[in-house]
Amino acid sequence: MSETRNATIRITSDYWLEQILENPTKSFFIQWRNIIMGCCSVYKGAAAYLGLPESGEGYEEYTIEGEGGMTCRIHKDVLDNWRKMGPMPEGDYLFTVQTVGRFRLAFSKSPFESLPETA
Repeated sequence: MSETRNATIRITSDYWLEQILENPTKSFFIQWRNIIMGCCSVYKGAAAYLGLPESGEGYEEYTIEGEGGMTCRIHKDVLDNWRKMGPMPEGDYLFTVQTVGRFRLAFSKSPFESLPETA
């Protein structure tokens, strides 16, 4: 089951917001995985998908700012990796969206408050 957080996320891509709005669940989720691109290269990192994850286990749920109930579920592995890497200089976090390419989001406040520290 996903945990709902007080923080919200901000998405600046009109294209992506329209895609989420058209999805019946009004939601997307982000996982950490290996993605094979082309014949030989592998991308390892956070990737987003429309809809709900198969299992709600290990996800935290965030409301998307100003979008009337649209949500994003982010896997705790993604949050842990983002905490280790830190945000982009602008304060955004970068990930890949299947068939769309790179995408950024920003949190209204730190999403790392409840995560245990890592060495």
